[in-house]
Amino acid sequence: MKWEHRENVVKYIPFYMRPHIIRWIEEGGYLGDFLTHLLSNDLFLAFHHADVANTDAMKCWVEYLYNFTPGGCWGSPEKVKAWRESGGLIGQGRMKKEEKS
Repeated sequence: MKWEHRENVVKYIPFYMRPHIIRWIEEGGYLGDFLTHLLSNDLFLAFHHADVANTDAMKCWVEYLYNFTPGGCWGSPEKVKAWRESGGLIGQGRMKKEEKS
């Protein structure tokens, strides 16, 4: 699946969180505690670190991750670590270009 940022896809995720998740997907950028635990599939600690808006949006977060993001960017601590190390979609794209050269 090719990931594309679309405003209507993330409309139920708190507005102030959108740049963070987009940066994560595209660049493997820094995550705070909430997103780290959410993306690692540790919902207990995700809820623990969530503010009120993210707690209220938890179902939307899960649906968004499952339906609209690359599977490699979330699902376990190992996947989160690998995504970060790969540099997200941008880093993976660079690696593919280098392999072709």
